[in-house]
Amino acid sequence: MHALFLASALLVGCLLAVQASVNLQLNKAVGTPYGASTLQLGVATALLALLAVAVGAIGAVRFIPGVPFWHLLGGLASPLYITSGILLFPRLGALAAAGLFVTGQMFASLGLDLFGLFGITRKPLSVGIALGALAVLAGITVIIRGQRPAQSPPAAGPAPGGAAGTAARGGRPPSPPRRLRPYAAAGASARAAGSCWASWPVRSCRCRERSTPSCARTSTSR
Repeated sequence: MHALFLASALLVGCLLAVQASVNLQLNKAVGTPYGASTLQLGVATALLALLAVAVGAIGAVRFIPGVPFWHLLGGLASPLYITSGILLFPRLGALAAAGLFVTGQMFASLGLDLFGLFGITRKPLSVGIALGALAVLAGITVIIRGQRPAQSPPAAGPAPGGAAGTAARGGRPPSPPRRLRPYAAAGASARAAGSCWASWPVRSCRCRERSTPSCARTSTSR
């Protein structure tokens, strides 16, 4: 009988993961996670009401006035879980989101057992329980790290301009496209002429192009 209970709990855990995936598709259909949660909870409420009528337990609602108010707060977990699953499954992935849910449930259950909270029978901490809790924590950590996207190396771009770029190109400046080479040559001549006029009338004016007017004047003066 104990093995049956264990198998039932495992099956319910599987159904919770499937439920979150189905709710995600419902969210895509209705366009809002809160609307999907409302519809899902409405279906659950109707199903539970039918079951209560079938087994003759619907009359239990008359005991609500005598129930402490905080006993009813457990119902807040259902919409929170459903809505969180709809929001987190597409962002974290089914495995990571469900694993984090299970890890949170495990540590909360461990606290309930150790301290005997909310009427739960208190159970002492054993080596097996501690190792199991650490194993669950280590497992979800490995899962989260394994799903982290790998950083791709930066693409090699063109070398920057200036001295660093010239050094990366072997000390040679970049050559202009063929259709722009005549304009580049004219610009180089203009820069050479400008440098000679700037140093005029110094006789040590050196020009790459001796055919420029300024260099001719410099050569004549020498």
